[in-house]
Amino acid sequence: MNRGLIALMLFSGLSWADAPQLRVQARLVPGEDVVVGETLKLQVDVLTDSWFTHGATLPELSLNGADVLAPNGEASHVSQSLQGKTFSGLRYTYRITPQRAQHVSIPALTV
Repeated sequence: MNRGLIALMLFSGLSWADAPQLRVQARLVPGEDVVVGETLKLQVDVLTDSWFTHGATLPELSLNGADVLAPNGEASHVSQSLQGKTFSGLRYTYRITPQRAQHVSIPALTV
C-alpha cells in the first residue's frame, strides 16, 4: 500500500510539473507612430505548449476617435520558442484606424 501511495504522489508531482502553459502576447504593427486614417494592427498571440480544446474568446475593443474592426474569430497559426520550449497558438488581429490626431491608450484585454 505504501508503494501505491508513493507512486501516486510521484505521478501527481510529475503531472503538476508538466501542466500546460498559456501565454498571451500583444504588439502594434507598424508601431506607435501612426497617421490619421492609416490602419494599424493590434496582434494578439495566444500560445500554449500543449493544445487548445477551442479558440480563444477575445473581448470587444472600443477606442474613442478610432474605428476598430475586431478579429471575429479569424486567426492565423503561429509557433515560437520561449525559454527553450516550443509554443504554438493563434494570432488574432484587431484593425484600428484613427479618425483624429490624439494620444490613444489601449486598455488591458482579458483573453
